[in-house]
Amino acid sequence: MEWIKLSIAPVKDLISFLHTKSKTNDVVKRQLFIELRDNLNVFNNGFLNESPYDNIIDLLNNSAIQQAIKEAGFEPQLRTQQYEFRAMPQLMEEQVIDY
Repeated sequence: MEWIKLSIAPVKDLISFLHTKSKTNDVVKRQLFIELRDNLNVFNNGFLNESPYDNIIDLLNNSAIQQAIKEAGFEPQLRTQQYEFRAMPQLMEEQVIDY
């Protein structure tokens, strides 16, 4: 996480900005801003505590982002590495890691 050493002050500014923006009456926007802010706090605290990258990644959350995308009418699509559409497998489930 050497790259973040140069940008801790801007990260704190961004966290403050997201906190301010989260004070809105729009529930979806509020959830998105709060989730982004919380994820930045995870990165910031992980850096300060010198946590392993795997632990930091496990703490990140994107459920509000996924929900906002679905509510906007977009459907998830699988793509190949060449960015071509691919059919969804019949028995596909989201992998959830539960320690």
